[in-house]
Amino acid sequence: MKLGAIDVGTNSCRMLVMEYSGGRYTELARSQEITRLGAGVDQNRFLGRQAVERTVAVIKSFTRMMAQYQPTEINIVGTSALRDVKNPQLLSNRLEEETGKRIKVISGAEEAGLIYQGVNLNLAEGDYLIIDIGGGSTELIWSDTAGINYKSLDMGALRMTERYLENPQLPLTQQELAVMQKGIRAELGVVPEVNGETMALVGTGGTVTTLAAIDLQMEAYDSKRIDRYCLTRARIAEILSCLSRLSARERSGIPGLQKGREEIIIAGTVILAEIMTTFGFKEMTISEQGILLGLIRELVNSL
Repeated sequence: MKLGAIDVGTNSCRMLVMEYSGGRYTELARSQEITRLGAGVDQNRFLGRQAVERTVAVIKSFTRMMAQYQPTEINIVGTSALRDVKNPQLLSNRLEEETGKRIKVISGAEEAGLIYQGVNLNLAEGDYLIIDIGGGSTELIWSDTAGINYKSLDMGALRMTERYLENPQLPLTQQELAVMQKGIRAELGVVPEVNGETMALVGTGGTVTTLAAIDLQMEAYDSKRIDRYCLTRARIAEILSCLSRLSARERSGIPGLQKGREEIIIAGTVILAEIMTTFGFKEMTISEQGILLGLIRELVNSL
């Protein structure tokens, strides 16, 4: 059985096609495109028409790519940007007109559950904090004797860029960094105590996979090298220091930095660094298996 999933995020759209047989999942295709659907959403709470057109074009491209595998079902969901806006139908109606496909806007709780289901398939036994730093929000998921816990925080890479950086084309100033750190720490203050000494940190999503690609100086993205790659807090601090001194144009020349992330990678990295510092994590393992695999597993369970 072949199944597809599309995650329509605040900054990017991602897609995955997998074959499920005999209890095993085999990846057939994966892709990602920057769409900036959530541009300006933090300020005005409305989707822009150009952002919607960019996003619909990418989803159409994804469905054409998926068609060659003839998936039984395709699961399409929208996350933070579509939860926040007053006009989500601008995208949903346009998408249905163009493709006949429907998109489901999922809650923070649903998103966290899907991320957990996707990442958990790839984890050994142990206590974990799973984080997914998106464009509009950051999901924190962990389990204990009571079950799965989550916090969905309004601090994504695009949202923090628009909120705290006066001109993301320029190098980061110390004042911008200090104000952004203060804002992120305030958001993290609502999270119950997480202990980095007794838990492992697992990261998924575009920010953390991009940082791994930068560390590996990866000219061509290779998800197999990224999955289970480990980044230390010290190395993340070094990468942040390097990125902060550069303009967006200069950052675009860094191997591993996906085109379109030049302006927002700094905010995403600051979010990650503050999570690790606040909760005492010294290193993070990266998982490529997040919400997309969770969506595939949801389809398997429903068919």
